[in-house]
Amino acid sequence: MRKLIFFALFPFMMVSTQSLAQENVQDDTISAQNLSTEENLDQLSDKLEAPELQDKVASTVEKMTAVMLQFPVGQFAEAVEDIRPNSTEQPIASDATIADLAGEQAINLPAKLGDESRKAMTIMGSLTGVFAQLIPEFKNIAEELEETIAQPISE
Repeated sequence: MRKLIFFALFPFMMVSTQSLAQENVQDDTISAQNLSTEENLDQLSDKLEAPELQDKVASTVEKMTAVMLQFPVGQFAEAVEDIRPNSTEQPIASDATIADLAGEQAINLPAKLGDESRKAMTIMGSLTGVFAQLIPEFKNIAEELEETIAQPISE
């Protein structure tokens, strides 16, 4: 049942959450023309870890989840049952929603996903910061590789 709920909600949440995060990160305009890659990534890291942005994204995730839990699936289940009898373990009411199918889990799901979005953004921010610190090393490796490739092959 969790898989059904997850797959029903995931695409909607990802599109909206990504749009909200992108909109908020771009509000302050990170200008690649004026900053180095490391500086851009550092700024992005800071924004992803900012409680204000995390709260906005979490709020959006919570609201979207609450709305999506009210999505009617009963008629869809009936149609599937008509096409392929006995495809559901238990009968599903024609007015059933995703929340009805989820049962008690649906009560805390919006808040849980909101909290998880905060955690995910913190992790993304941390990883972005680490990646920013590695950029100079990647540049060095690329330069060494270029020099090595340019050298004649000795036989």
